[in-house]
Amino acid sequence: MQTFHFASFAVCLSLLAAPSGAQCELDQFAAGDPFDDSRFGSALDVSGAIAVVGAPSSFVPSDPGAAYVFERDGLLWVEVAKLTPPDGASADRFGTSVAVHGSTVVVGAPLDDDGGMSSGSAYVFTATGGAWSFARKLTAPDAAAGAVFGTAVAIQSDTIIVGAPRAPLNPGHGAAYVFVGSGANWSLQAQLAASDTALTQREFAETLAFDGDRCVIGTQSDIAGGEGAAFVFERSGVAWSETAMLTATLPFPSPSVSDEFGSPVALDGDTIVVGAPGYDGGGSYDEGAAFVFVKNGAAWSQETMLVATGGATVTNVGRSLALAGDDVLLGSRVAVSGSVHHFRRRGTNWNELGSLLPAGASDFDDVGAALAVDGDTLLIASSRAHTGSVTAGAVSAWSLAGLGCPSLLGAPAAVSVGTGGTHRLRLDAGAAHAGELYLVLGSLRGSSPGFYFGGFVIPLTLPSPYFNLTLTNPNSAVLVNTFSALDAAGRSTAAFVLPPGSNPSLVGRTAHHAFVTLDFTSNPGALQISFAGNAADVQLVP
Repeated sequence: MQTFHFASFAVCLSLLAAPSGAQCELDQFAAGDPFDDSRFGSALDVSGAIAVVGAPSSFVPSDPGAAYVFERDGLLWVEVAKLTPPDGASADRFGTSVAVHGSTVVVGAPLDDDGGMSSGSAYVFTATGGAWSFARKLTAPDAAAGAVFGTAVAIQSDTIIVGAPRAPLNPGHGAAYVFVGSGANWSLQAQLAASDTALTQREFAETLAFDGDRCVIGTQSDIAGGEGAAFVFERSGVAWSETAMLTATLPFPSPSVSDEFGSPVALDGDTIVVGAPGYDGGGSYDEGAAFVFVKNGAAWSQETMLVATGGATVTNVGRSLALAGDDVLLGSRVAVSGSVHHFRRRGTNWNELGSLLPAGASDFDDVGAALAVDGDTLLIASSRAHTGSVTAGAVSAWSLAGLGCPSLLGAPAAVSVGTGGTHRLRLDAGAAHAGELYLVLGSLRGSSPGFYFGGFVIPLTLPSPYFNLTLTNPNSAVLVNTFSALDAAGRSTAAFVLPPGSNPSLVGRTAHHAFVTLDFTSNPGALQISFAGNAADVQLVP
């Protein structure tokens, strides 16, 4: 057995940084109470450090559905609330649509029966002091059976827009309802319907997006001879008006009923993206595409059509989409699973940077069922991913900044010495280290200068009695799963668990952790380190 020999060595950040890339998967999270066919991730939204995930489907008796709120702690996401309707009934499909802005969440329940069978509703929840609670239930003033109010929702500041694609307005084929207010006080400001009543017969407001005083509303075709459209509405004061109707300009073939243009839509400033997941471009059945429109002066024009690489195995491109500045993400189906394609604009040119697939994704996960983006943060839902032994769904969190992926992430940032707590660790050494053994080490003295061993800088300051504990006593009650093997993607999870009533002298200290991977195959009988990552810290508070 080889003996450890320690020597101080200044930490070189270039050695510790993970390889840079255009996208970086940082975390995967799921409901704390997963159950089969909950379809967690069927709907998704993110605003700053808060994400909301819809789970509308369940075989559990009398379950109307649910929505889950997560908050970002560092680079990892932690569930903070499960939202359910106070008057929910079985099969309301609560969670079909979700939206979040600041401390307000809106959740659609299109099959709620308050105004007749499947008339629909939307629920508003607010957070005070970190606690989420029900605030208000929204319904259409002209509620009618089958209107499915709540199929789509969006929120910006003091305005909520709710889509009812079968509402009895103009002339009974869909509308969007605009509410203004805050907290529990919301009032109807406007009802929006398309000026082209023929197009409205294709379920106007099945999809919508909202930014500032502008919204775009999709209406995909469901009758022969129509190709769908997206309608732009703008607000001046309290008055809303339709300012544009967008349709696709296709190189081939001609627009058709099966293109599903208008499902979905996204809006960011003067850019609109409209999905057409049924488009048969290039001779491939249901290849799919997305169309980018930009505003120049008062007019909107089509800037480009986005199609993904991958050939006939990639279909339904644009079945989900997200837009943030010059980044567009498009969900697709690949074979029996799915994928997400990342496009970025430079000037007026769009380039595909690559496709994104969550680590561990497998067939039938429904990767890309929903997408949400805010700034650099991208969330990808896989609504049929396995969580333990059930097909419950999961969400993966990505960075689009291209700054590289930390190999070790930890959350929360602080743990109480008095009440105890768990600091979870996410390890990612990359697929090149799949199946290798890893060991999580620690120090209470810092992460710099670290020490040098086996050709690697390990970012932990020695000597430290805690280091000796992590080295000699892994997989204990305090150090959970800290010595094991990485999975097929080169990943694993571990935890530092501080029990209640721990030694008060720990208050004010910082526990630093890092991990190494161990290779016994290159030189049997000798220990060799094959990878060393960055440090993750946790504050020990009273």
